[in-house]
Amino acid sequence: MPETAVPHPDRIAVIGGGFTGLVLAWRLARQGRAVTVFENSPQPGGLATYHDYGGFLWDRFYHVILPQDAHLLGLIGELGLSETLVWSRPQTGFNVAGTFYPFTTPADLLRFPHLSLPQKLRLALGTAWAARLANPAKLRDISLADWLIPVFGQAVFEQFWKPLLLAKLGEAYRETSALFLWTYLRRLYAARSGANRREMLGHVSGGYHAILARLESGIAAAGGEVRCDSPVLAVKPARDRAIAVDTANSSELFDRVFFTGPASALRAVTPPGFLPPAPETLYLGVICLVLVTEQPLLPFYVTNLADSAIPFTGIVCVSNVVGPAHTGGSYLTYFPKYLAMNDPLFDRPAEKLSEMFFQAASRLFPDLSKGILKSSHLHMARRVQPIQTLGQANPAPPVATGHPSLFLINSAQFATNTLNNDAVVEHLTKVLPGLI
Repeated sequence: MPETAVPHPDRIAVIGGGFTGLVLAWRLARQGRAVTVFENSPQPGGLATYHDYGGFLWDRFYHVILPQDAHLLGLIGELGLSETLVWSRPQTGFNVAGTFYPFTTPADLLRFPHLSLPQKLRLALGTAWAARLANPAKLRDISLADWLIPVFGQAVFEQFWKPLLLAKLGEAYRETSALFLWTYLRRLYAARSGANRREMLGHVSGGYHAILARLESGIAAAGGEVRCDSPVLAVKPARDRAIAVDTANSSELFDRVFFTGPASALRAVTPPGFLPPAPETLYLGVICLVLVTEQPLLPFYVTNLADSAIPFTGIVCVSNVVGPAHTGGSYLTYFPKYLAMNDPLFDRPAEKLSEMFFQAASRLFPDLSKGILKSSHLHMARRVQPIQTLGQANPAPPVATGHPSLFLINSAQFATNTLNNDAVVEHLTKVLPGLI
């Protein structure tokens, strides 16, 4: 191991170069702190990172910006990217038994053939109430079924909500707190504005690659450093309240260390007994097939699938928001499957997963076998969305770790918010001033 370096005044390490880590490091660097970011992967960004789809870069996983994302929009303005924002009004779809239905407007709901008129009215009114008036403090210890059935009725639950929950969570929906769904409903309902109550969705030209590039260049301009391909092997206490961060190539001392990954990952690199015991946060992971095609597959942005036999959770036609002008003239469609982080499907070979997903997509879209497919790509992440399970006594790990110079900042601390990058920026805005 190389000789341990002497710390500089106010030298700070940020472990994890995902969106949280980069925004944190950028803010600290702008305050004059000497910041070093350690990122395990070859490129920064984490779940917000980009991928080369053949002639153009775009997000590895799909992302959109909502008009009410005030914290994220503020950051985009600070980065000088506001003029590159593009907004659109996409459509939503629903697939039942292989048939696609529009599901965007009240008229679409009225024409939907799989619910009666009283059921449709109850679905519309119940969704509005659940998103706007439900008390999240009372939802943590209520199961999804126990919350949804009294609001929507048994028939609507069985025909509408249960297939979606099975597709999203599998059988784990039975142990998942109602708070999990409420966070989604609140965010999606808030995206609807205007007289026709349709979502406004936006993106930055160039996708998150443009945002990440501005953050990284801003860190460097302020004297900071982002080190990719630098997995951290150990985080341990040192003299005078300093923290030692060990990698394969160095051991360096820092005045403060911010760890932005899961608490279990921090525990794995700290000495035994260094951190107080805590329950492990459970996460949903994702397996996502991305198809690049010469033609659009659907007119909808998001299509919900009420069929648990289909291996993916939904269909997300990103090009109905982004537009092919931003993606090299091609059309991007994402086929995500959300599942528990310990699901054995993660252990299957990538080529087998690609084949399984593509075969199911080909049954829904026979034209994929007629020459419109340009390329396919498979992405996976085991820890995407923290989920609140019933009886989970302390779902949000504390920022403080017990050592005065080591802090934990991650998405599991969003107690009443779904995972999104606006929530990341908001969380950092709240917690950072009290830590430096």
